[in-house]
Amino acid sequence: MDALTLFGLGAVSLMLLCYALDQRSCWFGLGFAGACALGSAYGFLQGAWPFGVVEAIWAVVAWRRWAAARSGVATITVAGTVTRLSKETHMTTQPAAWHPDTLHWTEIAPDGTRYTLLEGRRDLPGEAFTYAFFIPAGFWDPGHWHTADARIVVLKGTLHLGYGNALDISATSAYPTGSVVLVPAGMRHFDGAHEDTVIIGTAVGPWSTHYVDPSHTASAGTPG
Repeated sequence: MDALTLFGLGAVSLMLLCYALDQRSCWFGLGFAGACALGSAYGFLQGAWPFGVVEAIWAVVAWRRWAAARSGVATITVAGTVTRLSKETHMTTQPAAWHPDTLHWTEIAPDGTRYTLLEGRRDLPGEAFTYAFFIPAGFWDPGHWHTADARIVVLKGTLHLGYGNALDISATSAYPTGSVVLVPAGMRHFDGAHEDTVIIGTAVGPWSTHYVDPSHTASAGTPG
């Protein structure tokens, strides 16, 4: 067996190994791309240029898949349509859990409210998502509504919630830790807290929030 044949055998063997282990780490995807590049070189050196061209194309495709995985962008093909999902997607394939004292807040507003998307995506039709929202003591959000039903669990503290267009703290009901609240889509409501409070919300996209007074500065994580 000559050196060129050994080179080709090594390239193909490496390609098969990386392909088999691709799901374990994105780095095997990079290895697969490199092996395809070596296979392409072997094809041209052997005089089998069609094989070299095909392997070169595979090398480019594999490298792009690896680069997308490293940048946090996933590509999903459905019925021939390619959809690119950003880092905010938080697609969950494994069990996950969160603790109210160790949540990582991705948005913090000047009014002290905080928001983070835990899983899912809120801008895709039919896509379920879960988020966490921090309400600082003394904060009150005036009349507003959401475009989808909001299912709320009070994780920590006490949520005060009332219904109507105008903020009226005396008209709110108190929901302590462990309470579950359903706020229907389009229902005008206002809320706040006398103590630091954390709520968990689940809904189905597309999701947006609108204030009775459009000039009001939105709280953290409030897409218009």
